[in-house]
Amino acid sequence: MISILTQERLLGASLGVILTSVVVFEQRRYIFASISDSQSHSQ
Repeated sequence: MISILTQERLLGASLGVILTSVVVFEQRRYIFASISDSQSHSQ
């Protein structure tokens, strides 16, 4: 039986990792979109 503190730490860690990956993914998509936009405008 896992203690409640350990369960809360695992839950918080997994939520933090998911939130961080979502933020990083959205930032990368925005950066790539802006790069492709500037490249298409320059050509």
